[in-house]
Order: sequence, then C-alpha cells, then structure tokens
Amino acid sequence: MRVRLIAVFTAVVTVLAVLPAAARPPASTRQVSLTTGGSPDGTPAGSQAFEGVGPVLPGPDYVVAFDALTNPPRDRRLVADSEGHVLLGNTVEVNGDVIDRLVALDTADGNVAWTLDDIESTCLPTATDDGRIFATLVANSDTSGVNNFSSDPVEIDAATGQIVNRYTSPDVEGERRLNECQNELRLGAGGILVAYTRADDDAVVGIDTTTTPMTRAWTYRPADVDDDQGLDRVVLSPDGTTAYVGQQIDGSDPRLIQIVAIDVATGAVLAVAVVPGTSFVEDGLLHTGTQVLVHTRNLGGHDDPPRVVSLDPDTLDQQWVVTGGGEGDPFDRFGRMAVAAGNVVLNASDTLIAFDLDDGSFVWTAELDGFSNNANQLVVDAAGRVYTSTFGGVPLEIHDGATGQRIFQSPDAEDFLGDGVVGEATLGPILPDGRLYAIHRTADSPSLPVLVAYGSGEARLDGISGDPIEIAIELCQYLFGDDKARTVVLARNDVFADTLAGAPLAGDHSCILFTEGGEGQPINDATLAEIERALPDGATVRVVGGTAAVSSAAAQAVTDAGFVVERLAGPGRVDTAVAISDVVVAENPDTDSAVVAFANDWPDAVTAGALAAAVGAPVLLTGTDDLPQQTSDALARYGTTTTNVPGGTAVVSDAVFGQLPGGVRVAGANRHATAAAVATQLWGDRATQGAFVLSNLEFDLGWALALAASPLSVRLGAPQLGVRATSLPAETEQYLVDNGVSDPSLIVLGDLTVIADDVVTQVQATTGP
Repeated sequence: MRVRLIAVFTAVVTVLAVLPAAARPPASTRQVSLTTGGSPDGTPAGSQAFEGVGPVLPGPDYVVAFDALTNPPRDRRLVADSEGHVLLGNTVEVNGDVIDRLVALDTADGNVAWTLDDIESTCLPTATDDGRIFATLVANSDTSGVNNFSSDPVEIDAATGQIVNRYTSPDVEGERRLNECQNELRLGAGGILVAYTRADDDAVVGIDTTTTPMTRAWTYRPADVDDDQGLDRVVLSPDGTTAYVGQQIDGSDPRLIQIVAIDVATGAVLAVAVVPGTSFVEDGLLHTGTQVLVHTRNLGGHDDPPRVVSLDPDTLDQQWVVTGGGEGDPFDRFGRMAVAAGNVVLNASDTLIAFDLDDGSFVWTAELDGFSNNANQLVVDAAGRVYTSTFGGVPLEIHDGATGQRIFQSPDAEDFLGDGVVGEATLGPILPDGRLYAIHRTADSPSLPVLVAYGSGEARLDGISGDPIEIAIELCQYLFGDDKARTVVLARNDVFADTLAGAPLAGDHSCILFTEGGEGQPINDATLAEIERALPDGATVRVVGGTAAVSSAAAQAVTDAGFVVERLAGPGRVDTAVAISDVVVAENPDTDSAVVAFANDWPDAVTAGALAAAVGAPVLLTGTDDLPQQTSDALARYGTTTTNVPGGTAVVSDAVFGQLPGGVRVAGANRHATAAAVATQLWGDRATQGAFVLSNLEFDLGWALALAASPLSVRLGAPQLGVRATSLPAETEQYLVDNGVSDPSLIVLGDLTVIADDVVTQVQATTGP
C-alpha cells in the first residue's frame, strides 16, 4: 500500500493520502503462529505486547466489510489462532432472533473462513499454537441445550470451527452453573482454563481442558466481602501457574479493590492485596514478568483519583503507586494500559502518558489526534512501538514506547481506508507476518465490521514541486506537531559543503530545513513559517555555515521571529564540521565513536551521517591523502576510540585511514555499495526490520533530500539505501537479497524525476516471496 506525505503549512500536519496499491508479496504465503496459551493480549499475562514486529509505515493491505455481520466490537480485541485466522465475536439477527456468533476471518484475504453460532460475544476466547480455541457457550441456546442455563466452556478446532470438547455444568446442589464469562478466558499451565464467571456469588473457576469431557478443577468464591460486585479481571503469570483476579469491593470508604493470587493447579489462595479505587479500567490488570500492575479509576461520582499500583507478584506487597493529579492533569482521565520499552504507557483520553516501570516516575507524554472512548486500545510490538486508534481522530497512530515520539500518523479514515469507513478501531494482534489486524466499522446504521490488515507501506516525499526546501518542510511537519521540535538546523539549499556534518545535530528531535544560500539572500518565507510552527517560542535555530552560506539577513529574520540563533561555522567545510561536532559531542558526552568522511563529495558522508545521528556521534571531514589537523585534533579532544570511515581508498587513502583512532573502513565498490555496507555494518540491530529510505545518490541535490530525511531515518530506524533515477543498482539489490528483506516499508525521497516508480517496483519484486 502506498501512502503519500502531504505538506500543509498550518496546525498539525502529519497527513497522508492514499495512492493506488502497489504490487506486494501475496499475503497467503505468510506464516502465522502463536505461543502456547496465546491470547488477544499477546500473552496470558495481559501485557498487550506481541512477538511480531509491526509495520513502521503502515498501509492497508486490504479492507474488507462484512454485510452479514453487525455490531462490530468497540472494546474487545481480536484473537489470533494458529491456523491463520483472526477471531471476531459478533451478534447477528436471524429470523428475528439475535444470535451470538464467533467468526474466523482468514488473514490471507480477510474472507470468512468459518462461523460458529451460540458462542458468547462478550467473552474473549483464547487460542493455542496447536490449533485449539477455547470459548464459552451462550446459555439456553441451541448449542448449549435448551433449558441449560449454564455458559459452559468449549474447545473448538481452529481449522474447521467444530466443537471437539466441552464442559457441562452439573445441575446439582453445591455445584453452581456457570453464568456468562466476564472479560476473557485465560489458558494456564497444565491445560487449566481460568475464567471469571458471573454466577450468583461471583466466582473464578479452573476448568481442566485435558479431560474429555472437560471437568471443573476448582472454584474460587470471594469470602468476607460486603456487597461484592464481582471479579472482572483475570491475568496469569508468564509461566501460567498463578492467576491474578481483581475484586471490586462496594460499601467501603474509601472505595477498595481486592487483588487475589490463585494457584492455577489447585485454586488455593496464595496472596491478597487491597488497593484503593472504584473500578478497573479496561486492561487494568497485567503481569509484566516482575510485577503485577493494577490501574484503577474513579467511577459513579466517587472522588477517588485514578491510580496505577505496582505489586510484587509473589507477595502482592505494594512496590510503588502513581496517583492522578488535579484538574488539567492528563492522568486525571482514565484510559488503557500497556507496557512498552520499560515504561507503563497509559491512554489518558487525548494523551499518552508514560511512567518508568521500575519506580513509577514520570517519563513522557504525547498528544493524540483524537480522544478516548471505550475502544481506545494500546497494542505494543516487539520493537516497543505503541499502536493506538482514537475516536474522532485518525485510524492509526504509532509512538515510540521509550520516548513518546510520534512515528506515524495516518490520514483521515476515508482517505486512508475508503469511503464510509470510521477511523476508530478495535486493535488486534501483530502477527509474525508483520501485519497489525484491526476491526473498523462503517458509518452506516446499523454499522458493519470492517477488517483491515495493516502491512508495510511506501511513502514518497516530493513536496509540492519537488523542491528540497518544500520536502524538508514536509518532513518536519511529518515528524513534529506544533511547538514539538527541540531545535531547527538551518542550511543553504544549493551547496552541500557546510551540511555534511549536520545530521547528528538533529538526531530525531529536531528538523533540518533549508533556505536560499548566498550573502544578502532573505530567508525563505515557507521555511520561516515552518520554524515558527515547529518550535516553541525562544527555541534555538542552529545555522550551519558562515554568512556567505546563510546570510545575516536570514539569521536576523529568525531572531526577529523570537528565536535564538546559534551559528556554527568556520573558514571552510572542515572547520565548520568541527564546530558542529563540538556541539554534538557536548550533547552526547558518552559517545566514543565518530565518522570521518570525504570532504569533497556527499554520498558517503550523508548516508553514514544518518547512522551517526542515531547514535549521537560526530561527523568530521578529511581529504583523500591528507588528514586535516583540525579533524585530528577534534578526534583527540573527543577521546574517540572508534572511527568509522565510509568509502574506499579512492576517497580516503590508507595513509589517512592509518592515522585514525580505531579505524573501521565501511566501504563498497561504489557509493551504492558503500551505502549498503553502512546499513550492514553500522546500523545492525539499530535498524528496524524492513524499513528503508531510498535516496538517489546520483542526483545533484540528493544530499539535501537525504540530509533532511536523516531525522526520519533515526525515528524509523531506517537506513538510507542508494538508487538511481530509473533503476535499482545491483549493489542495493544484492543487499536486499542477502539480508532476506521482505515486504519493506519504504520512504522514497524526491519526485518521479528523481526516483521513478519503476525503481520502487524493482525493490518490491526483489523483496517478494
């Protein structure tokens, strides 16, 4: 799926419009599997995290609406089974009767694989990696049996949708029937299925699924609780041996919730804790592997603030607690909870907020495009990226779980997914095929469910007319909302000399923008407008190069607009690179590496510079046969122990290489091979699986496009690969083949005259199955 970044010079500007779908590998060739006890939350522990790496630049591989289904879920996840299905609980009307139905949707094409009636749509099933699904029956239905008022668990063959085993509640005194399951099922160690069932006295039950028929292993009923309102959360320890259940206690002042640890094998109570709160949020109980997290909220007019409480999983002793603040505090609103990159991430209405998992200290906040309702879920991939969908906002946003930086924001639903599709989504699993699956809905009444498979997309950055100034603005708008960039790096648009070292100045926290070069040239109006949009008042604009590069008049215009100008310049490009590098090292004092690149051409310096920006390393310059004293002195001053040298001996001789501390040559036969070597040798684990920036390394102004895109490379973990205007170089093609790249996310720099569509098609053909 191809998406397009559109420059808009006002307000929040991350807008993408859909172009016709490009050729991509057939989805039917992709394999899907789950770990034993897999669940809609990724693990039985309720972590909302998945082993798959999700798309970093998503595009819809397919969008399928279902005429025969109604009432799309708004607060329930999709469950994946081991047979290539996602499972959707739904209700349909048949001859005037409303029937609960479990629907298996084929991930290859979104079509219905099978349906099974009389399966509770309010209770999320769970699936295993050996072809089994566990769900519960609707009481007093054709399948459970007329006058059988028990919602009994069943085992379903994931391949066929046939019931192969079940539990039947005995109608005897002392053995209560099971009322409908609340929330979801959890499959624990030894094949014990754990569920909270809303029976007369509210119970958690353990069902032995290894027997035929299934048998009840144990029942836990709350004792000594006044006006008990039920146990509506169940999660398991990662090994499946302990179940944790949450019990709302009514009538207490302040309101309290009881957390109980239960032995999955026997049903014995292992530990009990009481925490303040009136209700759980959705996803309000999870196990991180080292702690149990409880997220409570205020409900029903009570004054209790929302809280996140960390408990020791063995003793349930409190480890830390975070309490919501007063009016205006984003945490004063309740939302979903997940764990990503060592942080607890909360969806607080229109804001994501993160606390450190170790001690509950505040880490970051990030604004969302829309606001929360009961569907505003969080899903986390193996790279620690947080996916969410908002009501009244865009269909999909992605944020870095470590920093909160926005990685991706889709366009409006109709532009992205098609006419009549609503943006708010019920997010499902991220599977090993690299796709995120989600259920949207139509705007019709009654609305219909719409399955969307979000795979990798391609984005072309070409501004309005292909001008690098416009493309740099487009990139800045994609990366940062209003007032969100830390600084702006400002350079001339026509000569690369002073910019070769500029990428590490920006990292992924700042924009690189351009203005017309030359003494006396005024600042470009659109660039100044973007500086005013992207930066908060009083922020710093770093001008690279002297007044012959970026004029005094241009700098004065920035000052007059309310920003601090910091000019980084020297008498030549080598000295300017040192001035820039001094700032980079000052801001990254732990760095012990540097890049030393050829001073008189740009491809090696710029492609390696994107990696330097990712690690906070300086870029310095050299001649082919003479190492400038300024560069040598800077390396000594920085205490550099590893010097990465992009390019072969034709650009940096062995004599110069031998003078560099800890020299590592990163080179190929030409600029394209060197870019591939940078991706292989230097990016390594820092690179996101299958994400790349395509840069025409033979285009005169390619340096400006590649430099402006370096913050996006850092943000996405996307190395920059070299292409030609109309062909894919053999060296780049070989890199893709050697590294087994499949279905990549691509950022294409420049319009069709810079990189033709045929080049993108060649990449897709190379990375196909």
